[in-house]
Amino acid sequence: MLPLKTADLIQRLAEYSFFDWDQEQDDKLSINLGMSPEILETLEVPNFYDSWGYEAVNNVNAPLSLEVKQWRLLEEQFFSWLKKAEPVFLPDSGAIVTPNLCDYWFPHGSHFPMKLPKGKTWEKADHHRYALLLAQAGVVDLGTPRCRQDYRGAVVENFEEFLVLGKMATRKFQLLFFADGDRVYKITEYLTVTLEMRDEEAYREVKKNLTALLNPLILYEAPV
Repeated sequence: MLPLKTADLIQRLAEYSFFDWDQEQDDKLSINLGMSPEILETLEVPNFYDSWGYEAVNNVNAPLSLEVKQWRLLEEQFFSWLKKAEPVFLPDSGAIVTPNLCDYWFPHGSHFPMKLPKGKTWEKADHHRYALLLAQAGVVDLGTPRCRQDYRGAVVENFEEFLVLGKMATRKFQLLFFADGDRVYKITEYLTVTLEMRDEEAYREVKKNLTALLNPLILYEAPV
């Protein structure tokens, strides 16, 4: 992963001017995709997308409460599923990642090491991998410990890095990914991926490819 200084980040993101930062546009091209029905059937959670996603883990009040081992398995299958369409999410030039153009790489602006909420100690190893990835790339400085304010973005170079970041995105970290100059996407806490694009022809081609590669559940699609 390569760090991007804020000035460079803004320059790189200029070609994504179509992106709706405030989520107020009604005419955007967007789609929200979930894992295929076959995967959910195999995992014996065909109604997973009726659940609260990450918030369902160890939650007796959730309509569908999930044990940690169930979530781990779902998460593993989710990223294996996304890898089938790796070029869409990680083109040769990589993908830009940013926590909404701010330097809050950790939840609510907290710094590493983070104190995990009660009942979330099972996440500790993933949090450490995430923090170390950012530190090794020079995006954050764990020695201070504080985020480096110059760095509000980075370039993801391979799927292993994407996996580390993506796991944090499923834990409600507000990470956005920008790829190939024409698509913006995010990984959600419901184990879905939301894709937003500008050009209708390119959007239809990407949707066609994703459908062929992933056989996804289309949970939402903005009219086009």
